[in-house]
Amino acid sequence: MFIAIQLIAGLFASTDPTYATLPDACDQLEADGDSRYCRPHGEGAPVWDDAVCCADDECYRQTPDGCGLFETSYYCEFGERTSDGRVECYFEVPNYCDVFDCPSPAEVPGYQEPEQVQAELLCCIWGICTPYNEDIDDCPHGDIVQCIAPFTNEDGTVGCSDWD
Repeated sequence: MFIAIQLIAGLFASTDPTYATLPDACDQLEADGDSRYCRPHGEGAPVWDDAVCCADDECYRQTPDGCGLFETSYYCEFGERTSDGRVECYFEVPNYCDVFDCPSPAEVPGYQEPEQVQAELLCCIWGICTPYNEDIDDCPHGDIVQCIAPFTNEDGTVGCSDWD
């Protein structure tokens, strides 16, 4: 019986890709709970599905020789290579209207359709949302969501209209 279990375990181990045993880059957290190596991205993030080497707060494509000194190998499901050679890993965030109730554009007083609709990331704490600032990663203890048709309320908070 023991040999059969070893053979089955060996079979599964030999068919799994090497990155299957790597920790996920997006699960590496800072002291405040934010992801150290991943940025939020709306649904449909580009797929990377490969290993990366990370040090400090940056990741790079893992070479066949593995990672360099002071770098750690992680798995990155979503991501893309930037112009400077880094790999930007992402975690997908849900659409605002899948999490909260969204009014139709006609229900939003004074709402005007923008000339160019551009999705915006929002930070929502207890249902009160503000624009998410990626430069300062300013959403501690909140939920990050993507909004396709944002609007600003009189109090400066942000809502999202449902275009579906």
